[in-house]
Amino acid sequence: MVEFFITSREPSGIQFSRQSIAFGKVWYKNCMRLVSSEDGLFISPGFPVRLISFINPGIGKDIFIPWEYLRFIQKSQAFWTDVYEYEITGEIPVRCTFSKQVADTFPEYVKPVI
Repeated sequence: MVEFFITSREPSGIQFSRQSIAFGKVWYKNCMRLVSSEDGLFISPGFPVRLISFINPGIGKDIFIPWEYLRFIQKSQAFWTDVYEYEITGEIPVRCTFSKQVADTFPEYVKPVI
């Protein structure tokens, strides 16, 4: 997934710092910076995830996911709060989970359907 969505450009948009998100069942708590832009979602890992890129170059890179690759799956609960699960479509689909606050900034055709 990282190789397909890797980017070196951060778009302008609504920014969220110290966000917790999950890829599959692995949670990255309070260490991601997200930008919800007109064209897609920018995800930038912070400390300590960024440090892992020195050990494993496939982890800890900035990615940009165009909206057409995100598909809403379901609303659920994590850590006593509402979260929204999405699938990043592609050759190997990946499930990712975002807070309600972040998902509410997505375009209408990507927003949660509840």
